[in-house]
Amino acid sequence: MDLPENYYEDEVREGFYVPSLMKRNWAAGVEVLLEIDKICNKYGLQWFLCFGTLLGAIRHRGYVPWDDDLDIMMKRKDFNEFKKHKDELPEGYVIVSVQDTEDYDSLMASVNNERSALLSPDVTTKYHSFPYNVGVDVYMLDEASDDIQEDTERIELIHSLLELENTLRNAELSDRIGIIEDYTVKYGIQFDIKKSIVHQIFENIDITSSRFCGKETQYLVYMYLYMYHGTSIFDAELFKRSIRVRFERAMLPVSPYYDLLLRESYGNYNDIVKGYSMHEYPVYIKWEKQVQDLGAKIPYLYEFDKDALTHIQPDRVSLKERSRVKIKKLYELDNLARKSISNGVADTLLQVMELCQNIAIELGESLEKYAISPERLVKCLEEYCELVYIIYERHTGLDYLALIDEMDTKLATVESLLSELQEKTEIVMLPFKATAWETMMPYWEKYKDDPSVNLHVIPIPYYLRGRDTSLGSEIYEGAAFADLSVDIEDYKTFPFEEIKPHVIVIQNPYDEYSMGSEVNRYFFSDNLKKLCDTLVYIPWFRTDDIDIDDPACVLDAANMRHYVTVPGCVSADVIYVPTENLRKSYIRVLTEFCGADTQGHWERCVKNHF
Repeated sequence: MDLPENYYEDEVREGFYVPSLMKRNWAAGVEVLLEIDKICNKYGLQWFLCFGTLLGAIRHRGYVPWDDDLDIMMKRKDFNEFKKHKDELPEGYVIVSVQDTEDYDSLMASVNNERSALLSPDVTTKYHSFPYNVGVDVYMLDEASDDIQEDTERIELIHSLLELENTLRNAELSDRIGIIEDYTVKYGIQFDIKKSIVHQIFENIDITSSRFCGKETQYLVYMYLYMYHGTSIFDAELFKRSIRVRFERAMLPVSPYYDLLLRESYGNYNDIVKGYSMHEYPVYIKWEKQVQDLGAKIPYLYEFDKDALTHIQPDRVSLKERSRVKIKKLYELDNLARKSISNGVADTLLQVMELCQNIAIELGESLEKYAISPERLVKCLEEYCELVYIIYERHTGLDYLALIDEMDTKLATVESLLSELQEKTEIVMLPFKATAWETMMPYWEKYKDDPSVNLHVIPIPYYLRGRDTSLGSEIYEGAAFADLSVDIEDYKTFPFEEIKPHVIVIQNPYDEYSMGSEVNRYFFSDNLKKLCDTLVYIPWFRTDDIDIDDPACVLDAANMRHYVTVPGCVSADVIYVPTENLRKSYIRVLTEFCGADTQGHWERCVKNHF
């Protein structure tokens, strides 16, 4: 399955943050579905998207944003036939079910693209560089006998097996053999006490569930929900044929009666309600823990460096100091002009006056650009330049030495006024996407007309990571900002090193720790901190409000590690988020990541207003 490069980018869907790693997990899962589909098409077997995956296909044309795995249904007969052709699956694939796997105790089966947690390096690119095992959950549809007595007997036997499992779980060890023997006498089911009894119980439930496999019956059941809750009994007509719908970038099969199936499971399924996960979310966190337990570093996870909290401000020559250097130079030139007059060297005098003019103009332009209300200073410099021009014109009958004395007087006034000089704050904003400008715009609007601020908007280039995570060609969206009525400057020519801005505002916090994209490395947070007094982070995205203490936000909070515990956020001196709940959540996540002793730092750093 080919995907556009931008598919792997971090994004927000329905107010929920989906990290680039999850996008690769999604893509890898679809690859497994396509392998299943290939065999089913070859042998005329049916399969259907179901539960959350079906909901995603119909409502979102892909994954439900907070879902992380895939669910399909197959009729028992079709699944049994599918297993006969497992050798046609790619190398490394494994079908896991209670009938095929000794340590697996579930009525649900799965098709996995690898036996181990980690994919081997030679196949990761096929699975969009998602490094871990990906599986598709398979729910079997079993026939319900049209003979009510037959079906009742089957369900009663299944419930007896469930009761046996519960009884054994609560029984004393010394009593368990007797309990098993009594069950065997009553129901005729034999157990090997040298092997897992729980596994054998679920194996027998699975066998009993498939008792009417292949019969033409009016109803089909998903036994797990049917035996526990009496639900998930379907008219067989619902699964006699399928239609194809879009799921992410693939076209996959669903029942043509998907509306009935979704309404049974979710009611008004078009109402978006953020669900919860039946397992630890995200699904790959269990694999990450295994890797970390082995002492290995996970390349896409940023590891906290306490030095990131230290910000040594750059050495900067103040505007006053720069101005005084130029004034000193003008005094020196004035003295050189006096010597030229005394020695009668007219050409030297003209050259000196030209230098005086240029330096005074440079100083005036610098003051106009970088100083607050420099009008009096600039006026004195203009008057200084008028005196220079008079001398340069060499009119007869002039007292040149007196004119130079007047020039010195003007310089003395400028030097005196410098003590009152206030320098403008240099703020540099570094958006990387025009579509993300709206999160920065309130900050820009606050300062764009402030006479005490020089505000620079400098879009920076970025690169998308492809299927193998390598960086693609440079993307620069500067031209798109023209449509936003924002004046921009060129990152290639802007004098970052010379100006050393007082404030730099970033909106891409990942540095190299996103598997979707990366900004130009010059604009990584560690380098930007060297260039400014204050590094400000404003997220490029907006999610729903997240209250880390609200159980309804548990999935949102789980993904915060992908955009909070990253270099730009950790290194920032100020972080702006839109709500008090988000502020609390950021502080909690950052404190847990960086250590309890850093809580005060984050309480000062994270703000919910500009």
